[in-house]
Amino acid sequence: MNNRQQRISWMLIGLQLQALLTEGLQLLAIDRHPRLLDVGIDMAGTIFALALVKGRSLCTVHR
Repeated sequence: MNNRQQRISWMLIGLQLQALLTEGLQLLAIDRHPRLLDVGIDMAGTIFALALVKGRSLCTVHR
C-alpha cells in the first residue's frame, strides 16, 4: 500500500469513528436516539465525497 492509500485509509477510519461518536453523543440528548442507519448514511457520504475527490484528481492535468 502506498502513502496515498494509507492516508485515505486513515481518513476513512477517522471519519467513521467521528460518525460513531456523534451518534453515540445522542444518548446524552433529550428526545434523540442513536441509530446505526444514521452511521451508515454518514459513512456512505464519506465514501461518496472521497470518490468525488479522487475522480477530480484523476481529471486534473498535472503540469
